[in-house]
Amino acid sequence: MEQKLWRPWIGMVGLLGLGVSHSQAVEAPHGGTLVELGRGAAQVEMVLDADEGELTAYVLDGGAGKPARTTQGVIRVDLKEGDKSYKLMMRPVPDRSKGETKWDCSEFRGTAKVLVGAEDVEGRIFFLHVEQRNFKRVPFDCKATEPASGSPSPVATPPDPQG
Repeated sequence: MEQKLWRPWIGMVGLLGLGVSHSQAVEAPHGGTLVELGRGAAQVEMVLDADEGELTAYVLDGGAGKPARTTQGVIRVDLKEGDKSYKLMMRPVPDRSKGETKWDCSEFRGTAKVLVGAEDVEGRIFFLHVEQRNFKRVPFDCKATEPASGSPSPVATPPDPQG
């Protein structure tokens, strides 16, 4: 008897789309981790380069297909490592070929020693204004990106003086 009572509810849940995601998985354009802002209003792609100790934030539209500019001069990110917290100030990297400026930009970068060699990083975007909305204390967790296979190392190795 109990099973029969649940069947209509299961049908209603499926019909209303409750708990079911109809959106397709969106791939991060730069190989990082997508962080959704406000139920798809915008996205931030976090890319961790552990070799350089650099974290890059790409501010994107809700579908993660196009850059979305913000008028912030800096994005503060609060990072956690164990029981310690760090503030990382990410500076704008304007694409001048697209008319971006420091105060109208979609890419931000910051470096920190704590990021060197990190396999993943956990933190919060303290504040971000994008797509005419404010987002506060947005959590994220991203893994370090792997260098592209077959690509040369960005750091030149000095010649061996003995060899």
